[in-house]
Parts: sequence; structure tokens; C-alpha cells
Amino acid sequence: MSYYVTTEKKSFIDHKEGDTWEESGKTWTIKNGVKKTVTKMDAFRKQIIIPIACKCGMKMQSPVHKWAWNTHKMCFNCVVDMEHEIQKAGKIEEYTKALYKANMESFYGDLEQFISEYSKETTSIVTGDGAKETWDDASGKVIEEIGNNELKALREKIDDI
Repeated sequence: MSYYVTTEKKSFIDHKEGDTWEESGKTWTIKNGVKKTVTKMDAFRKQIIIPIACKCGMKMQSPVHKWAWNTHKMCFNCVVDMEHEIQKAGKIEEYTKALYKANMESFYGDLEQFISEYSKETTSIVTGDGAKETWDDASGKVIEEIGNNELKALREKIDDI
């Protein structure tokens, strides 16, 4: 009985902490001494994960810190200190307008997406008593037109801010 042995010389590359490379169709990195794959969800996870402590050392266990982190990427105490400094500088109106406008822009984007998706849905619903209602607007043009008019009015209000 004979065995055929093939040997391929694989090149060995010594990767350091933080290096990113591609191998076998996957992207890899080394984090805390551990080799791991980089996925599409890593950037998303980084945005939503709340750290244990803020840069000031405050433990972020309270829900109010979660709000502050999601909005400002700092703990609630740091947000209060920052807003106090803004108020002392006399720029609190500009700051609140900017926050309000950013919130309205986000709402506008969500509403625009909702109207786009809703106008493409079927135009029949089942009511609370079990009856099926079919609407006349099978193409969704009326809903889209009403939605676009509302979006236009909202855009004008946002631009006035």
C-alpha cells in the first residue's frame, strides 16, 4: 500500500494587535490577543453597545445613561456638564434648535420610508369585527400623494427652524 503525500509550503505572516487582513474570503483582525472575523454587524454593534463606564469614570447602569450615550456618546452627568457650559456661553438656543432639527430630520426620514412602503402594500384590511374592507386605490397613488403633501409641509417646517 502506498501513500501520496503532497506538501505545500504555506507562508506564515505574524499579525499584531489591531491588524486587519483577508484570508480565505473572510476579513480577520486581532483584538485583545484573539483572532476573530470581522462581520458587517460589527460597526452596528459598536454603535449600540453601551460601555460599562464613561470617560469620566461614571458607571453607566441607569437607563438615563443609556439615553445620554445613544444621543451624545457620554454619560448623563457629562451631558449635564456640557449643557451647563453651553448655557454659560449663551448658546443654549442654538444648541436646542440643532437638537430639535436633527430629531425632525430623523423623523422625516422615517416618515418618508413609511409612506414609500405603505403606498406599495395591499389596499385591503380586516376590521376589528372581521369584515374585509377593500379600498379603491389599488395602485397606492392617492396614499402616496397625500403622504408626499405631508412630507412637503414637514420639510417646510424643518427648513424654517
